[in-house]
Amino acid sequence: MDTQEGIAGQSGSSLRTLVVQGDSHLRAVIEWLVQDDPRFVLVGSVATGEQAVAWTDPLEVALVDLMVPGLDALVVVRTLRANHPAITVIVLAEVDVPYLRAAAADAGAADYLNRLEAGPGLGELILGLRTASVAGSAPQNLHVGHG
Repeated sequence: MDTQEGIAGQSGSSLRTLVVQGDSHLRAVIEWLVQDDPRFVLVGSVATGEQAVAWTDPLEVALVDLMVPGLDALVVVRTLRANHPAITVIVLAEVDVPYLRAAAADAGAADYLNRLEAGPGLGELILGLRTASVAGSAPQNLHVGHG
């Protein structure tokens, strides 16, 4: 992937983002966070893991809820990474569970965040993760929150 195209703001393009969240109210909040930041464009929002892995249009970011209905979220992460090699996948969870955080990293997630804390700083976090990914340095350890 060309780094000029891979990081929003460098080429003027917005990052194509998919939201994967089963709860319609939480999905609406996450959609709003994405749509409110001009560095991102919401290209899709789905309610199940099956819908996420069936996504064929190009993606650069996916926000995947750990408890998404249907297909297991970690399978969703692995499949999205396989189908969209340059994607940054962030797992959103309600609580910090160390073994699930480690499993998300093993599946290819760039980070594991408390979905209740994902707020206006989410865009900065995603861009930081994408910059590290494009530069070839993966995050050293996943964390919950963005503090």
